[in-house]
Amino acid sequence: MEPVYNQVAAALADDTNIAVAKVDGNQEEELNEKYKVKAFPTILLFKNGEWIKTYEGERTVDAFVSYLRKQVGPALKPVKDANALNSLSDIAVVGYFHTNRTFLYQSFANLANDLRDSLDFYVVKEESVAKSLRIDSQGVYLFSNFNGQKKTLQFRGAPSYKSLSEWVWENSIPEVNRFSNLVSNRISKRGFPVLKVITTDENIKKVEGKYLQLLQKLSQEPSLSGIFTFVLTTFEENGGANSLFDLKPAEFQATILDEEEKMKFKYEGDSSYENLKNFAEGFVSQTLKPYLRSAPAPLKQEGDVKVVVGSTFDEIVLDESKDVLLEIYAPWCGHCKNLEPIWKDLGKHLKDVENVVIAKMDGTLNDSPSAAFKVTGFPTILLVPAHNKASPIKFQGSRTVEEFESFLKANTKSWKVKGATEAPAVAEEASSNKEEL
Repeated sequence: MEPVYNQVAAALADDTNIAVAKVDGNQEEELNEKYKVKAFPTILLFKNGEWIKTYEGERTVDAFVSYLRKQVGPALKPVKDANALNSLSDIAVVGYFHTNRTFLYQSFANLANDLRDSLDFYVVKEESVAKSLRIDSQGVYLFSNFNGQKKTLQFRGAPSYKSLSEWVWENSIPEVNRFSNLVSNRISKRGFPVLKVITTDENIKKVEGKYLQLLQKLSQEPSLSGIFTFVLTTFEENGGANSLFDLKPAEFQATILDEEEKMKFKYEGDSSYENLKNFAEGFVSQTLKPYLRSAPAPLKQEGDVKVVVGSTFDEIVLDESKDVLLEIYAPWCGHCKNLEPIWKDLGKHLKDVENVVIAKMDGTLNDSPSAAFKVTGFPTILLVPAHNKASPIKFQGSRTVEEFESFLKANTKSWKVKGATEAPAVAEEASSNKEEL
C-alpha cells in the first residue's frame, strides 16, 4: 500500500486544494477509537478539518486520484446543451429546476454533494436545454446507458433525501450484471439481495453469454422480478466473498447474500434453469436453509470460557436456561488480543455462577444463525439472555471484569451461585431499550 500512497501524493503534489497524509495507527490508539479504525490500512477523508467518510473504493493510484479530485469543486455540473450527455457510458443524474428553493432541489443538491465520488450529477436551468434532452417538466431524471441500451427515468417519489437516494441507487445498475469494480461498489448501495453465479477465470469466456442469458431469464420471472441484483462473476473476482460460503473453484456455483438480513444461502446443484429458479424462489418463499460457516467443534471444552463454533451456536448460545455473554472476535484484531486475558479472568471469576456462561466465537470462521447477532466490528460483545434469545443486548461499557459483572447483574433475572444457600438480589430486568444493538 505504501508505494501506491506515495504515488498518489506525488500525482497531487501541485494541487493546493488536496493534501495526502498518513498516521501510524499503532502509535495513535486514541485516534483509532475516535475514527472507528478496526483494521489497517484505513483511509479517511477530511474536509475543512472535519471527518467526512471512510474510503471504500479501489486501492489503486488512478482510483485514489480520481476520487480526491471529485471532492474538489462543485458537485453539480451545469448542462448547457444536449451534447453534454451524448458520450454517456454509464448513468447521469440530472435535475431540471427554475429555482433552488424547492424541497426536491435541496435533496438533489445534498445528494449530489454526498455522492460526488460515485456518480455524476448535472443541473439544467434553461428550458431550451431541457427540451433538447426531452425533459418536459421540472424534477430529477436518471439517464442510463447500460450495454448500449439507453433509458431515461423520472423520479416520482417523495421529495426527501432518503427517497431520492434510494431511487438513484436502485436504478444505478441493471438487474443483471457482469461483475466489475463499478458494479461491486453499487451492489450494496442498491440494497437488494444478490444472486451470484460464479465460474472460473479459465471458463468465463466460454460460458459468459450462456450464464448471462440464464440470469436474464430468471430476472424476467414474475416471482423474481424486482427482488434480486443478479451478478455473473468468476471465483477470482469474487475474492473474499468466497470465504463466506467456503467456495472452491468450480465451473458453476451460485449463492444468495442478503446483506440487510445478514443471511447467506448456498446453491447445491447444476446449471439447469429449473433448479436455479427453484433455489431463487426458495429464498423468496423463505423455505431455504441459511448457510452457516463453522470451524471444527472442540472435542472438549477446556478452561472457564466456552468456545463456540457455528455448529454449536444453538446448543451453547441459544440454551434457554443460560445467560450467555458472547465475545465475537477476530484473531488479527488488536482490541480482541487486549481483551483475551480479561475475558479469561472473567470466566474464572464467574465460573460458579450456574446460570451464566462466558463464551467466545471466532467471527472470521463462524456464522451466527440470525441478524439479531449482527457484528458491527471486532470485538462485538453480546449478552444473550435466558428465555429471551431473540433479543441480545450489546455491551458498550469499559472492558473490565468489574464492568462485565455489573452489566450481567443488571441484565439477568437470576444469579445462582454454586453452594450458595440464597441467591443475592439482582436488579430487575433491564428495559429493552437500555442497550441499543
